[in-house]
Amino acid sequence: MPYPDGIAFVHGLDLSERFFFDIVKPLLDQYYPLLQYTACCLGPGSDVLRFDSIQSRDHDWGPKFDLFVENEENIDELNSFFNKNLRKKTVCGYSTQFQPYLEENG
Repeated sequence: MPYPDGIAFVHGLDLSERFFFDIVKPLLDQYYPLLQYTACCLGPGSDVLRFDSIQSRDHDWGPKFDLFVENEENIDELNSFFNKNLRKKTVCGYSTQFQPYLEENG
């Protein structure tokens, strides 16, 4: 079902899987072929358990992944690499950059 912006809804977990396999993994394979890692999608959001809906798109929702690497020394370099190479990318019509929704405590 399309949202008012015309983009069809995709469950966040499916979106994240497409994001990783279509965009992130090819970059890792090309630029970091020897990097040992595990990728997944963790977090408190409804999308992680496939309970998300169209309304979920208004908070902490979008293509994402968590990457676990063997060597912590690579973390800053990888963060810079992803920040540079994932800008202005889209997956299924959704931007790969979104701002997390932060609740105020108290």
